[in-house]
Amino acid sequence: MSAGARRCPRCAKPRAHCLCARTPSVDHRTRVLLVQHRRELRHPVGSARIARLGLRRLETLLVDDAVPAPPLADDAVLLFPGEGARALEELPADERPSQLVAVDGTWRHARRLLRENPWLAALPRVSLRPRAPSRYRLRRQPAAHCVSTLECLVDALHLLEPETRGLDALLEVFDAQEDQQLVYQDGPDTTPRYQQRRPRPARALPTALREEPGRVVVVYAESAPPAIYGGPRRLVRWSALRGVDGAGDAPVPDAARFDALVAAEGPPPCAGHLEHMALPAAAFEDAPTFGELADRWRRWRRPDDLVTAWHPALFGWLDALGDDGPRLPALRGVWANVTRERPGSLDVLPAHRGLATPPPPLPGRAGRRLAAALAAAR
Repeated sequence: MSAGARRCPRCAKPRAHCLCARTPSVDHRTRVLLVQHRRELRHPVGSARIARLGLRRLETLLVDDAVPAPPLADDAVLLFPGEGARALEELPADERPSQLVAVDGTWRHARRLLRENPWLAALPRVSLRPRAPSRYRLRRQPAAHCVSTLECLVDALHLLEPETRGLDALLEVFDAQEDQQLVYQDGPDTTPRYQQRRPRPARALPTALREEPGRVVVVYAESAPPAIYGGPRRLVRWSALRGVDGAGDAPVPDAARFDALVAAEGPPPCAGHLEHMALPAAAFEDAPTFGELADRWRRWRRPDDLVTAWHPALFGWLDALGDDGPRLPALRGVWANVTRERPGSLDVLPAHRGLATPPPPLPGRAGRRLAAALAAAR
């Protein structure tokens, strides 16, 4: 019998531990759209499978990157914490939604799905104060107020429709699923798979960083988060340094610098965002539009430049600028592969690793972080 035949086709659990019969069907009023990252679909202890089994008015949208916006209720809200989110329990009765949208995945995957799907990030956002700490014992939560997808949905439905029965019974199924997994992990015949894996060799340093450092261009972007301004994330500053040759603390020549702010397509940067970027409001007075920035970038970038960034997320802005020239892998991953260490944030990397850092080549936060990225590359 194949592995697939040994699993329940509905809950994807081994047939001996099938959840279908023990999961109650809850007749709730509020519609739920679960935007689920594909990697979560068959996670052995994922809580969303219980939500899919038990909540009658739940629909699932499987994604791994950008997808078209599905039909949504006019008053649909995104159940996700962050700046600008309103507390669900404090909404007046006439403002309570008829549809909840929730994201299921790791916190890293969830934030990436919001970045890549403007329709999702543009939804009015609500947060939730959990009734109790998370019951998750097998997956670590990043903070005390963070809970699993199932716990979040159950708590939200309790607030919106306290008369609905059976919601807490779904949490009992969740507890039973964890009990089964803990018994399996603690069994005498089970050996953690990671102990059987051979250590992977570190990947080689990209040749260009060793042999052609003068061609390497390190870019950095600052963007306006949707939680502050609403709508999709937009670029507000694009900076770059050409050449990673020289000593770690050697200054960067003026000709090797590119820096441009971007004129606001919506509200101008607020005081808090300006303080975060360490820039005055006057700096944006003569800023180019996004299209003008793209033209300036194409003129400055040389055909043989090898562009890289500290974090791979910044490559998305290269695509938006129409830059399809040669690139190198993100420096953060190169550092981790070569040193076998997690580099941490650019804000603390130089001090923690004793790197000689050049003077900030540009004003503001972008200059400090670009200097740190350049020191790591050197």
